[in-house]
Amino acid sequence: MDKGLFSLSFKIKELFFCSSIYLWFDCYFYGAVWFKVLILQQKQKSTPVMINHVVLFKLKEFETEKEKSAMRDQIKSSLLGLKGKIDELKYIEVGNNYQLDSASYDICLITHFESFDDLKKYAVHPEHLKVVDLVRNNTSARAAVDFEF
Repeated sequence: MDKGLFSLSFKIKELFFCSSIYLWFDCYFYGAVWFKVLILQQKQKSTPVMINHVVLFKLKEFETEKEKSAMRDQIKSSLLGLKGKIDELKYIEVGNNYQLDSASYDICLITHFESFDDLKKYAVHPEHLKVVDLVRNNTSARAAVDFEF
């Protein structure tokens, strides 16, 4: 066989092989990206959005740390008592700051709702309003954030 013809034949095979690898890589890479986009779009369609309602409370000054601690525990207990009383409330967690004499907030409330409409219903629910009175009478500051997750 002619050495020049063999060399040309080898070059053609090498070019075809490399091209097929590049083509396979392009198909694999772009196919994987396309598949990932489809999965993410499907996940967004099938995953219901929830509302996270986070509230921080700063207690008023009390005569003693014992009084402050008792009020903090009473507010926590009252908030947790809303579980099962309000249908729109899907999740509730209440945490007390580990430092009783902190300059920061004293209590953190985390609640989940299926929609902003459910959050609005919760806000005016009679059981919630009872706790609101207790909280307002014993706190000096409040900060709240509502977001979708």
